[in-house]
Amino acid sequence: MIKHGVLVVKYLKQSLILLLFLLVVQLTYADIALFELLNSFLADGEPVVPKELEKFPLLVEYYKRVLSVPQINDWVVNRDKCTLFP
Repeated sequence: MIKHGVLVVKYLKQSLILLLFLLVVQLTYADIALFELLNSFLADGEPVVPKELEKFPLLVEYYKRVLSVPQINDWVVNRDKCTLFP
């Protein structure tokens, strides 16, 4: 996980998408896709910051920013939970 986390952080640091989202609060499809990936596989679809991200403060901030969008938070809280990986 750490190897992949380092790669994701490196990508995000270089990403104009991240800068736009953090500075302008402009949510993009890429933000939603990355959040969904992290939320589904690391947080089991729960509205919490996954413990695996604790070593990556930039990812934690990014995750919290996306989760703080009211429509995203409502969707995470109220959606049907996936039973694909019991």
